[in-house]
Amino acid sequence: KNGKIIYSRGYGMANLEHNITIKPDTVFYIGSTSKQFVAACIALLVLDNKINLEESITTYLPELPDLYKSITVRHMVHHTSGIRDYLALRHSFGTWNDHCTPEQVIQLIARQKALNFQPGEQYMYSNSGYFLLSEIVRNVSGKSLAEFAKERLFDRLGMKNTHFHDDYTRVVKNRAMGHVKGEDGFSQYVTTFDIVGSGGLYTTVEDLFLWDQMFHEKSLGEEFLNFIHQKGKLNSGEELDYAFGLRIDTYKGIKRVSHGGSYIGFKADLMRFPDKKFSVIVLSNLASFNPTARCREIADIYLEEEFVHEKTEDRSEATPAAADLTADQLIRFTGTYWIEQEHAIVKIHIK
Repeated sequence: KNGKIIYSRGYGMANLEHNITIKPDTVFYIGSTSKQFVAACIALLVLDNKINLEESITTYLPELPDLYKSITVRHMVHHTSGIRDYLALRHSFGTWNDHCTPEQVIQLIARQKALNFQPGEQYMYSNSGYFLLSEIVRNVSGKSLAEFAKERLFDRLGMKNTHFHDDYTRVVKNRAMGHVKGEDGFSQYVTTFDIVGSGGLYTTVEDLFLWDQMFHEKSLGEEFLNFIHQKGKLNSGEELDYAFGLRIDTYKGIKRVSHGGSYIGFKADLMRFPDKKFSVIVLSNLASFNPTARCREIADIYLEEEFVHEKTEDRSEATPAAADLTADQLIRFTGTYWIEQEHAIVKIHIK
């Protein structure tokens, strides 16, 4: 708060196998919370006059087929491109957690015969879009996303324990391992996945504090800050709450800028209340943990007197009781379902 860390602490274990505890300098994978750094790299290249947001992505990624010509860089930044999610595609044939190269991901995207919708018509979160943004950074700058972000962001801000992890063999000092809890206890996620853009950032709460302060101190320039807070718009003119890897909305009447992330046993959220100069950063290495809820609960404590408390209708009497169904009745609802609005497959089974 107000440019200072008022509370920082690690809880639990960074690595159960080696009995290592979590500390404020423990390095975590932050999943999609990484996207704001990818978008920031794109913004820097736009301000360098090396990228045009309204240009077709095929200008920067000529290996993509004509299907993608109508998609602009801006569409991908704001998740309105309609590009199918490569992680969902890989999950459908069981290799989502395995090693693959950027070239293989591009080939997978290039093989698609259709988009989920016409660009700009809808908002639909797409990891493919942010992966392709990382490839645009490479093609335009001549440097990998990891190299470019280190030079233009991390080194300038003093984020010494932060990097895009594009080599799964890289040794990372003080790294936490991702865990999942099952019926037989805890398991450790072991992965060779090292694609960046959609995610891929390793960092600490202390380094994220330095990133957070950049928004208050304007150390990368006011023009840059104004640029990355631009919200997306649909073709209809409807404004989205998604800017450059940043979700901008309100919480209990106060402006909030945030983004969460989740992958390979890690969960993260960075929640900023810019008008109050107050932020909460929660990083976790347990798949079942809910950092977003923890961020809200911490904000509830520190900003209690700042919130606008709206009266809500008491619906407790209208809440239906849970249905007590037999196994034979439940089995009628099991199966594989296609959720059209989310373009996602959901499997329901009896545990």
